[in-house]
Amino acid sequence: MGSWNKYINQTFGGLNNLTLASNSFSKYDKFTKWTYFLALRIHGAKGNNYLSKVIQQAETYDKFITGIFCSILQVNSKDANFVPLYEQRKNMLAQMIEYTDELSSFYKQVLGKESQALHYLTDLTKQEKELAIHLIVQYAKEYNPDKLITILRITYPDLALYLQPFNYGNDYLNKYFKLYKYCKVTNQILPEFMKMVEEQATDRQYNTWLQPRTTLVDALPKDKNTISYFMDALGVEFLSFLQNKCYDSGLSFHANIARCELPSITSMNKEFINEFEAVGCKVNLNRELDDLKHKGKDSYNYENTKLPIHIIRELEILNELISELKTLDKGKTAYVIADHGATRLAVIKEKENKWEMAEKGKHSGRCCPKSDVDEKPDFATEENDFWCLANYDRFKGGRKALVEVHGGATLEEVAIPVIQVNKMDKKIQCKLIDEKPITASYKKKAKMKLFVEDDSDKISIRVNEYNYPATRTHILYHYEVEMADIKNAGTYKFDVYIDNKLIQKDLTFEIKKEGASERKLF
Repeated sequence: MGSWNKYINQTFGGLNNLTLASNSFSKYDKFTKWTYFLALRIHGAKGNNYLSKVIQQAETYDKFITGIFCSILQVNSKDANFVPLYEQRKNMLAQMIEYTDELSSFYKQVLGKESQALHYLTDLTKQEKELAIHLIVQYAKEYNPDKLITILRITYPDLALYLQPFNYGNDYLNKYFKLYKYCKVTNQILPEFMKMVEEQATDRQYNTWLQPRTTLVDALPKDKNTISYFMDALGVEFLSFLQNKCYDSGLSFHANIARCELPSITSMNKEFINEFEAVGCKVNLNRELDDLKHKGKDSYNYENTKLPIHIIRELEILNELISELKTLDKGKTAYVIADHGATRLAVIKEKENKWEMAEKGKHSGRCCPKSDVDEKPDFATEENDFWCLANYDRFKGGRKALVEVHGGATLEEVAIPVIQVNKMDKKIQCKLIDEKPITASYKKKAKMKLFVEDDSDKISIRVNEYNYPATRTHILYHYEVEMADIKNAGTYKFDVYIDNKLIQKDLTFEIKKEGASERKLF
């Protein structure tokens, strides 16, 4: 037994560290993995309930490996212990990516969970991400945007950040892009959203709401401390994702929303490149998003699959951008600017209108020269001698898009971000002034008292994907936030913003029903 204990100490750091040793499982050779299983069988997995569950049922090493993948299926996703068990399993799975047969078997078994299957997936592999999107599409009727975000925060955090609402400074735009992203991910066009699209196809209020990109870019300071990133086809749909990723990377993020020139194609929308180059600013051209949308790389071609699995690669491209921005020197400023956005929904609509283009194959039929069509098409706007479609039609003769399209005048094609990124100097301190539960009832509105280390009239918080403004009190740096529609007892997470700039994430407060002797936490 002395030799065995010596082996455990030398290889796994001792009996008390057996559970922690799972973090190095991928580095072990075949024999060491087997002895690790044996050590767990003999001595147990203290402090790790999931490993303990697996070990209790695993009589052989093969069953141990299978159990790591599949024992979670024995736990109901609504069980109070499910999330801790899920997280322990995910930590172990990160060390076991090479076990493709076991992973494949898990995929087949998890389908039996039907609409609950999404709860059991992780974002560790491309296959699981694709299965997650398949399940979201298949069971779309089971979810609404908020419910889907809640699930994905655990199983696919990047996709949750994409779906999370962003405050565009306009209630209509907030609702539009929240629904657009939900429709894109669930592979459908909701009637409520289609009504908004057709509304804007005739009203085109973005001309009033949004300044031209040139107006915003002209006002930007440009000098030797400036770097510009031209992100081809970066739509404003990605702003919530980029905002949160910048915050997590210690970067200050501020975005303004502009409109591009019509038609929404690159040749009409790259004037800002010359502006930066003329003053000696470095311009980094990134066309990966646009290439993905046009060329349908890998398995993302719409002819091969109708599922919106290209979102996986879109988010990877933006994570690569964040990795570049993290190398930004203090005192430097990076501007991330797009030429135009794109739309997925015009692709899944699969609808040609009655007008035929003389010049075939241009811009997937989203726009055409006026000389091709003399009569003004329905739902089209005229700009720069082009007819640009503002609904989800295509002109006849335009080639079908492989992934997404642009050239038209829908909001997701026209609205583009002008983003400023810097190294964060320091995090602004935010905290509840009173840690006691906030009391609320159907007659009494919940009111938070908040300390923010900044004097501003543009402070707000976000709870459950909804924004609430903060108002100054008579004490400097002390604010009040009224949350009229939060009535249920429970513990809530919230984020804090100044002028739509994220300054603090994942703070918590507790609501107690006025007069209640017990609180229900959820």
